[in-house]
Amino acid sequence: MNIGIIGGGAVGLLFAAYYGEQHNVVVYCKRKEQAQKITTEGIKLKYEDNYLVVPVSGKGTMEDLKLQELIIIAVKQHQLESLLPLLRTLPRHIPLLFIQNGMGHVSILQSMLQKSIFVGTIEHGAVRMGDRAVSHNGIGKTNIAVFKGGSTVINTFPLLENPLFPVVFNHDYLEMLEAKLIANAVINPLTTLFRVKNGELITNPSYYEIFKQLYHEILKCFPKWDNHYIDDIIKICVNTSKNTSSMLKDMTEGRKTEIEAILGYIVDKGKKESVDIPVARFVYRAIIGMEIERGIRAK
Repeated sequence: MNIGIIGGGAVGLLFAAYYGEQHNVVVYCKRKEQAQKITTEGIKLKYEDNYLVVPVSGKGTMEDLKLQELIIIAVKQHQLESLLPLLRTLPRHIPLLFIQNGMGHVSILQSMLQKSIFVGTIEHGAVRMGDRAVSHNGIGKTNIAVFKGGSTVINTFPLLENPLFPVVFNHDYLEMLEAKLIANAVINPLTTLFRVKNGELITNPSYYEIFKQLYHEILKCFPKWDNHYIDDIIKICVNTSKNTSSMLKDMTEGRKTEIEAILGYIVDKGKKESVDIPVARFVYRAIIGMEIERGIRAK
């Protein structure tokens, strides 16, 4: 299958490396220098002490995007808006897979004319190590659900025969996205605020108290989720204890974070539904303030 991946960050490179072993993959990059490097040298995938180079094409323009049989959009949610005019010109038969944190993009997808739209979340740990290298720091799974197109559309999605990159299909896209959102809304902002790795949210008693407070507040906006889901989030922190969250990495490297798409979405939801979530509002404003302090965001 011809697969196009928009985005040359950690997630885009990780998908390109694993799918590139079995399919013809093109990575569409923002910078032509990155695209050229991927084309000439392939993607270097690191897992533990093993290295694998996967031949993949890179392109700095999206002129031939309409030739792909599946397009994976692996950019951050705040970068999605600029892609919409292009995506709306694509032939309607080309399936799209959106992999973003948060849930702000759900309203955007409702306006798309594509016949088949998938949404996905990932549980892997991945760090980009240059223009054409990615480190797979923790095996999780890729969760996929049909957003538009009917239940049989899932049969058209390409599976991989690789235990390091399992793909799991979910019947309820909303439940799948909410699960990821709640976990991200607790882990990402707190690791960024305290500038710690994931595991320290559990091992430091003071951080853990705030972790629990934020979690229980967030659940007020998602009443169908029970209190036991915190066990799954704790497990994520334990399994990725030495990982740096994507939000902390963005903040450290001077990039705009996804705070609005993650915790901002929940703060807005609380406001609309008259749910009082003061800890969530404080953490949200604190991250926004950190971005302003660093010149990442205008005042």
